[in-house]
Amino acid sequence: GMDLDTADMDKNSRADAMVIFSLNHNTRQITLASILRDQYSFIPYGKGQYEKLHHACSHAGPAYQIEMLEKYYKVKIDNYAVVNFYSLPKIIDTMGGVEIEVTKAEAKYMNENWTPMTSGKRKLNGKEALIYMRIRHETGGDEARVDRQQKVIKQLIAEIKTYNKTKILSLINNISPYIRTGYTSNQIVSLATDALVNGWMNYEIKQISLPDSECSANYTVDKIWYWKVDFPVAAKKLQTALYGKSNI
Repeated sequence: GMDLDTADMDKNSRADAMVIFSLNHNTRQITLASILRDQYSFIPYGKGQYEKLHHACSHAGPAYQIEMLEKYYKVKIDNYAVVNFYSLPKIIDTMGGVEIEVTKAEAKYMNENWTPMTSGKRKLNGKEALIYMRIRHETGGDEARVDRQQKVIKQLIAEIKTYNKTKILSLINNISPYIRTGYTSNQIVSLATDALVNGWMNYEIKQISLPDSECSANYTVDKIWYWKVDFPVAAKKLQTALYGKSNI
């Protein structure tokens, strides 16, 4: 998810949200692995300096962000899908909104800063869902924010479970202008068909966020806050979550 509010999906910016979506057909499991953005990392492109990990996307786009994720986390990423602040609400509205249990603290923050909201189970429209996914201050920080992002993704998957093939193909056609991806249209249709035929939507969904407290610490440079990460430990955790084993 890029931090841009534009209909031009070819523009690059920082990868504000990074989620590795992994399908394991042997274990019939989907893993959503959120990679926190503020990791202190050496980015060779651009100025060639240490900066936040998600800046790689602003230098050279999603392919370069993938290269950095593979470098630090020692996993293979096959492809990508990009949304931004403009396109994600359009996608969610096309799907009829998303049902989320909003806490009192989340509702309070949204009321005070963005949009009217009450706590409890709510059907959020696209704009409200984007605001919900961006909440950070005073409500749990980055870790809580990625949890909210994963909740929305899981709810969208749950909604798609109710679709038949005709409705899924119609959805793909309607939301394709709002997604930038390395997949061709034919590949997306093929993946959607496989998902329906082989029951991928019924796989168990597991979540992980990295780095966690076992492999990171707070770090400040020139008054800028970072996660300072023990990358071999973090990479081993991610490999184990995705593959069930590690070569580290």
